[in-house]
Amino acid sequence: MSEIKIRRRSRDVPIVLHTSTALATTIRMEDFAGGVVEFGTMVTASVSLQMWGASSENGPWRQLFKTDGSAATITLAPSTAVGRMYALPDEVFAVPYLEIISGTTNSTGTAGIVSLKS
Repeated sequence: MSEIKIRRRSRDVPIVLHTSTALATTIRMEDFAGGVVEFGTMVTASVSLQMWGASSENGPWRQLFKTDGSAATITLAPSTAVGRMYALPDEVFAVPYLEIISGTTNSTGTAGIVSLKS
């Protein structure tokens, strides 16, 4: 077995989905360059998760958009009996603070984990 030559930092942040930034978990993004959000089983109707960023931990919060003007979102797969992991959009790694907001109320209250890596 080969020896590990590069050590990456990682961090897991538990979150609960909400439809507003006032209730969402604030995730500190400094030092991280990749990540996923993971959910167990959940009932969805292919809703999206919105990415909101801020330069300060206390906001103001702004929804993230791609350079083409489209929203930086994650579209959830339809309801499933197994958990799923979704890659975070590249745009989130440019902001110091991130909140993941549910696009509709049917996934509000769902617990998940954001796994980040440097």
